[in-house]
Amino acid sequence: FKQNDGSPEWADQRFQSQVMSSTDPRSYIEASKYVWQMVARYGKVRFDENLLNVRQQPRWNGDPVTIPKSGLNLINYFELENEPDRPWKSNKYKYTPEECAAFISAIYDGHEGMLGPFCGSMAADPTVKLVLPGLSDFDIQYIDRMDAWFKANRRDKKFPKIVFNFHHYCNIGNPNPPAIGGNLINGAGQSPENDRLPYRLKNMNQYLKQKFGSDIEIWYSEFGYDTTPPSTSLSQDPKLCGNKTSFDLQKEWVLRTYIYAISSGYNKAFVYNLCDEPSSDMGYLFGSSGLLTSGQTSYKKKSSWVGVDWLARELNGFTFYREYSTNNIAIFEFRSGRTSKYFYWSVRDGLTFDGAINRHKIAATDQIQLYTTKRSFINFDTDTKEYTNEK
Repeated sequence: FKQNDGSPEWADQRFQSQVMSSTDPRSYIEASKYVWQMVARYGKVRFDENLLNVRQQPRWNGDPVTIPKSGLNLINYFELENEPDRPWKSNKYKYTPEECAAFISAIYDGHEGMLGPFCGSMAADPTVKLVLPGLSDFDIQYIDRMDAWFKANRRDKKFPKIVFNFHHYCNIGNPNPPAIGGNLINGAGQSPENDRLPYRLKNMNQYLKQKFGSDIEIWYSEFGYDTTPPSTSLSQDPKLCGNKTSFDLQKEWVLRTYIYAISSGYNKAFVYNLCDEPSSDMGYLFGSSGLLTSGQTSYKKKSSWVGVDWLARELNGFTFYREYSTNNIAIFEFRSGRTSKYFYWSVRDGLTFDGAINRHKIAATDQIQLYTTKRSFINFDTDTKEYTNEK
């Protein structure tokens, strides 16, 4: 569906067109029709199969012909495109916020139905949620400009009800703004805390919910840390982390990133990637960011896989309740019934700090630890940092 340069097939048409502007939703009518076809096939609503377009000719000898099918009920979300802001590309291959808004308006509801029948995901199945193509960073200005376009060009004056979606890799190249390449160039990986990731996550969440309401859905759909040099997102930086292996750091930073995303109110968070690429030994960007090694080494489990499995099991059935972090120790409480689980760690790589949770003494290292207790108290004094017993 995409060209080799990463741009969609209709991207060049936007700029070659002598009639329509790249900020005109009509420029994306083919994409809008494509979305309708995909959602009509894989969504919950069944249509006459004569309305579905499928390839009628085999692509090679023995290739089965695709059969028109509808209402397969296989998807709940649909994301088209990836990192449309493309700060590493020339203007020809990136979407301005206004172009991205026109694109979204077209594929969401056919620009409020003005593109004609069989256009947009809403016309095929309104229960399937359209996901904003993951922006390459937490770029508030990009969202603001999209919102301004919607207000100026849609009759309802509203940002379509989609899932907001962002990518971000913690890197010492930060805090360059996305306009000049963001965290994609010139730097090794660094810890979530050194990258100010908790602030970035909370800031975007607060902005979106204040602007669009508390019922919106937000994803952090790409983060990760490579384990093989010389990748620019390598999780091994001796200047910051002493003699730890990249596998140790990847495990610690991935787990801490998940906790930060959950506690910041994100509905979903996705580590990139499940397994390494075949090129991982060459140190290509994100080639070794998997929780497993590559197929060339039989998909062996890294320590990060073991860590994520542990975290998922411990969090199963628990809901984030409150953060009690200090300048040196991160502490997050999750609750289920009368049980509280406190995940804690040192936010300064290589250093250990003494502290306490409910008068229980702890020694926080940069590896996540867990303290579990049954609650016999209900009140927490934010001034004294003490719990008071139930009466």
